[in-house]
Amino acid sequence: MAEPKGKRDFRDNPRIDIRERHEVAFWAKRWGVTPDQVVAAHRKVGHNVKDIAAELGKSPYGQHLKNVADGKLRY
Repeated sequence: MAEPKGKRDFRDNPRIDIRERHEVAFWAKRWGVTPDQVVAAHRKVGHNVKDIAAELGKSPYGQHLKNVADGKLRY
């Protein structure tokens, strides 16, 4: 059964709160970098997930969805 629309978690948020360890750990694992790299990029460019991903040279959506968007894979 699907989640109610009002029930969202941090992965739906377009911003990262570096005070929340689980958020930093999630994005670090998704992008294949260390949590310290996520924090450093956050300090340099701000809270936005897309900006942090660009600073790290990563896709904000993960490699699989990037390949789908580039037409290399079918979803």
